[in-house]
Amino acid sequence: MKTYVRKLPTLAIAFLLSGCASLSKEECQQGDWYGIGFSDGVQGRSLARFDQHREACAEHGVRVDISTYETGRYKGLRRFCSASNAYRHGELLQRYDGICPAELEQDYLSNYIAGLEGALQQTENHYDELAKEFEDTERLLIYLEEKIARKKVRKDLKEIDAEISNLRERRNMIFRLLKSAELMQSE
Repeated sequence: MKTYVRKLPTLAIAFLLSGCASLSKEECQQGDWYGIGFSDGVQGRSLARFDQHREACAEHGVRVDISTYETGRYKGLRRFCSASNAYRHGELLQRYDGICPAELEQDYLSNYIAGLEGALQQTENHYDELAKEFEDTERLLIYLEEKIARKKVRKDLKEIDAEISNLRERRNMIFRLLKSAELMQSE
C-alpha cells in the first residue's frame, strides 16, 4: 500500500503531462496540416494553437507546415465566423477573442451582439419573474401562522434569492461581453 501511495504523485504528473500535447505522434507524422488547421479554425482557436502543434510535433522530430495549416484554419474560421454561429456564441455567453478574418469581423460582431442581447432579454425576463415570485412568497410568509409552513416558505425564499443572485451575475457577465464586443465593433 505504501509503495502505491508513494508512486501516486509520479503517476499523476505523468498523466497530466501526457494530456499536454496538442497532437499525437501519429497526427504529427500524418501531417494533414490543412485538416488540422481547418479543425482549429472551425473551433475558433487562435493562431497560438499552431505553436502548441509545433512543440508537440518537435518532440517527435516532425516539422510542421504553417502555410498549409493557415490555409485550412482560414477556411475553418470562415465557418466559425458565420452569422448563425456568432448569434449562438452570444446566446451562450461565449467570449469572443477577435479571431475572425477582417472581412467577416463586423458581421460576426453584429450577430454576436444580437445573441448577447437575446440572452440579456431572457435573463431580464427570468429575473422579473423570480422577483415577482419572491415578493409573492414574502407576502405569503406574512399570512402564515404555522411554524412548519413558515420554515418551508423561508427556505423557498432563500432558493429564489440565490437564483436571483445568479441571474444578477449572469446579467453582469452579459454586460461585460457586450461592452467588449461593442468596443471591438467600433474599432
